[in-house]
Amino acid sequence: MRALALLTVLVGTLATAPAQGATRHCAEVPATVHYERAADADLACAGAAMAVRFFAGLGFRTDTPITIHIVDAPTTEIAEGYNAPVHGRYDARTTQIYAAPFANAPAPGRPRRAFRLPFDDDMQRGFVVHEVAHAIVERNFEGDDKPYRVAHEYIAYAAQIATLPPALRARLLDLYGAKGFPDEDAIAPLAYALDPNLFGVRAYLHFSAPENGVRFLRHLLSDRFAPNPWY
Repeated sequence: MRALALLTVLVGTLATAPAQGATRHCAEVPATVHYERAADADLACAGAAMAVRFFAGLGFRTDTPITIHIVDAPTTEIAEGYNAPVHGRYDARTTQIYAAPFANAPAPGRPRRAFRLPFDDDMQRGFVVHEVAHAIVERNFEGDDKPYRVAHEYIAYAAQIATLPPALRARLLDLYGAKGFPDEDAIAPLAYALDPNLFGVRAYLHFSAPENGVRFLRHLLSDRFAPNPWY
C-alpha cells in the first residue's frame, strides 16, 4: 500500500515538545514559525520563502499554509522502537514541520554536518526548503492516492540542492562525484534507504538534466509513477 511507502515521512516522534516561545508570521509566505530565538525564525522564514519561490517558478501551487516548530531534537521513526535524529521532519497527518534549532545551535559531541559539510546557515535554510517541499508536494499531487515516499524525497532533495548558493552546491556535488539516476527504475526505495544524501544528490542531478526538470516532477506527482520494488 502506498500509505506504507510514506511511513517514515508520516510517522515520527519528538524528543522534546515544541518550544513554547514566540510566534512569527513570515512576511513573504503563508508560514508561521514557533520559536525561542529570533535568529531561528529568520532562517526558517527565509527557507520557506526560498521553497515557495522555487516551486512557484515551476508553476506549482504554493498557497499551502505552513507551520514550523523549532524543537530541540526532532527525530523520525525508522524502525519499531528506534528513532533517529534528523535536521527536520514533515508530518503529513498534521501538515506541521519540526526543525532543530538553527542559528548558533550548540552541537553535542561532534559538530553538526550534512552532505559531508559543516552545517552553516545556508545548509540550515536548505533543510527548511526540503521540509516545505514536502508540504507543497502534498498540495500538488494529481493522483487519487498519495505520492510515494521516493517521489516525496526526490522532489524535496532536488529543491533543497537547487536552492543552495552556487558555490556551496558545487562543493557538495564535487564531494560526492555522483551521477544522476540513469532511469526511472533507479529511483527506488532501496537507493533511498541505503544513503539518503546520495539519493538526494542523484535526484538533483537527474532533475537538472534538460530532458527532465519540471516535466519529470509532474510525472512523480501523478499516478503514472510507481517505484520499482525489485531494483
